[in-house]
Amino acid sequence: ALVLGLALAAIVVRWSMHREARRRLARWARLGGATYGVWLALSGISGMLLMLSLINGEATIGDDGTEFSVVEQAIAFTAIALWSLVPGVILTYHGISASMGEGSSDARATLAALAVAAFAGIVLLGHWNMSSDEPVAAPMPLLHLLAAALPGIALVAMAARGSPWRGSAVRGVSWRQLMLAAAISMSVATTIAVYVESVGAVYTIVLMLVHHGAFADAATGSEVMEIIFEDADWILSEHEQFAANLIVAAVLAPVSEELAKSLSVRFTMAPNATRAQCFLLGAAAGAAFGFLEALLYGLAGIQEGLDGWWEIMLVRGGSTSLHVICTGLAGLGWWYWTRARRHRLALALFAGAMLIHASWNAVFTAIDARIFVLDTISNRTLEIVAYATVAVV
Repeated sequence: ALVLGLALAAIVVRWSMHREARRRLARWARLGGATYGVWLALSGISGMLLMLSLINGEATIGDDGTEFSVVEQAIAFTAIALWSLVPGVILTYHGISASMGEGSSDARATLAALAVAAFAGIVLLGHWNMSSDEPVAAPMPLLHLLAAALPGIALVAMAARGSPWRGSAVRGVSWRQLMLAAAISMSVATTIAVYVESVGAVYTIVLMLVHHGAFADAATGSEVMEIIFEDADWILSEHEQFAANLIVAAVLAPVSEELAKSLSVRFTMAPNATRAQCFLLGAAAGAAFGFLEALLYGLAGIQEGLDGWWEIMLVRGGSTSLHVICTGLAGLGWWYWTRARRHRLALALFAGAMLIHASWNAVFTAIDARIFVLDTISNRTLEIVAYATVAVV
């Protein structure tokens, strides 16, 4: 499965480099995109219907005895449902409207400063609710959605105008191009990234366990699974576990995610696209990917305490900015590859995007593991380092 997946990825990337690839894709993309969108939208609607189970307002107990509050459940159902619902609606609408011959007007970005102000207000309101003695679950799905989306909206507006206020707007990008770039990133790119990183993580652990001879006495498949998913924590040393996490976070993730996200640019850029347009499409693809990450990682963050919701959403805003700048650079790479035919510069831009992404992931992987000298530094100092990194990005 891994070999076939890599072969398919290589074929897709190689094919997408041809100048005629976009024209050939257009023959079946509308119907295929709409069909895929309907399937995604129905999956998302099914997830939203699970919200009805929260009407009784009772917490649930997991198999390991962990209690999940109604607020956590509401945010969880929202995050999982929107993962499919948002790209599904976009692909369905634009696939059908394009098949019917309807055009699309030029995209007009909002002012970035307004989106930033709205984000600050949403985070404060959510923090006030989550830190109260009895948090109200009803508003949190909407607040979580807005807190995840607004940083990306602000950054796309910056890419469109070059200014948080009233810069010179990029022309020639339609709403359809912008929204499809986001939808492809949210659906196709996330699927590719999850596949590569999940398989890569397991293979990395397996190879290290083989080095220790951990499977010498394993006689059944269940015993092998138990060694991989339960015993690996005590078989592998702290440094080996850090190395495994670093391989996935700083090697597999940057390469797979930047290539996958940037395919959105390749298949939505016009034949006469400009550099600014390709950067804007890349920013939209990166913002959409960051939006989904914020939805899901925000859920993981509140499991340690509801009052920490605002902090994790601020950090996810910084992560979204990382995706925007990296995929914007990759979008420029596609312009130089297909339009300017300057392949070395294109490859340098792709490499730069992956290097920035890898550096970000490596820093936070090291902080999370408290490896080497980091175990002698206080939590407060590490928090300052983390937020300073987010601020710079």
